[in-house]
Amino acid sequence: SIAQMLPRIHRTVLRQCAQHGNLTAGLRVVDHINRLSKKFRPPPRPQPNDGIAEAADDDSEEKSSSSSSSLQQPAAETYADKSHMKSIHRLVVLKAEDWVQLIVAASKSDDWTVCFNALQHLRPYLRSIRPSRAKSPEQKRLYLARYQQIGCALVATAKCLEKRSQYAWLVRAIDDWMQWSQRRPPLAAVQSTCRILSARGRAEEVVQLVSNVLGQKDDDAAVVTKKGVTYEQRLYFAAIATLYWRRMFYKADELFITAVSSGHVKVHIEEDDDEVRVDLHGLTAPMAHCAIRMAMRQQCKNKRVRFNLPDE
Repeated sequence: SIAQMLPRIHRTVLRQCAQHGNLTAGLRVVDHINRLSKKFRPPPRPQPNDGIAEAADDDSEEKSSSSSSSLQQPAAETYADKSHMKSIHRLVVLKAEDWVQLIVAASKSDDWTVCFNALQHLRPYLRSIRPSRAKSPEQKRLYLARYQQIGCALVATAKCLEKRSQYAWLVRAIDDWMQWSQRRPPLAAVQSTCRILSARGRAEEVVQLVSNVLGQKDDDAAVVTKKGVTYEQRLYFAAIATLYWRRMFYKADELFITAVSSGHVKVHIEEDDDEVRVDLHGLTAPMAHCAIRMAMRQQCKNKRVRFNLPDE
């Protein structure tokens, strides 16, 4: 039927708008879908009488019925069955995939306001696929796959907000996303947030962001990737690198010590009487620098260090 074909047509057009970054056409399609869904929305249920008799003449009833017939009759006459109207309304109304495509189109058009505002429409979808709502392992895997499909919307929004240097709205989007979904946000979105915060010199907020993200319990995010690197390790590596390249060494060392103490990053240090050996295999340049500074601090605490200055 036509009602079943319309969502496919709308989704295909929105997908093309997302691929080419045509936000104007995407907004027109969304407006068309919203207006169409309102037409198929079933009428509200009549409210019960309060038992008070209404005195009205027959003439006034005829006038009121004739004046309101043009507004109330079309939907009732065309679709008398309310269940049929509800089924059509469910088909025509915007789905999560449609909002995701619109956000991708807005991100490619560098319109951060549309990205952020459209992200709010994903709230009911994220709440419906929370891990706590899953009643079986199969349903949990289904919710995880669904979440990963919707997660690209936050990544697109984060890239657009990073490009537009809207760090405050980006932090707000990350916090809202975790509150709605009760999951950790996609790693690419958190990395974008760390980059923009480091670029604006907000090192303390980077540390706080990492703490908030890792404080969110999410068993699905603990799955080891193909290279054997966990979500926590990748986040620590990315956050420390952004701070290091912006020359915020103290906060980078703070994150490194937290990563080592929590067991997510392992560094092997051997101490002898005369020297300290640090195994830097598997560490990036920022992580290696943090490891060396940590070892030197530990050496200075344990032993008295004498600096030999050249004679003037």
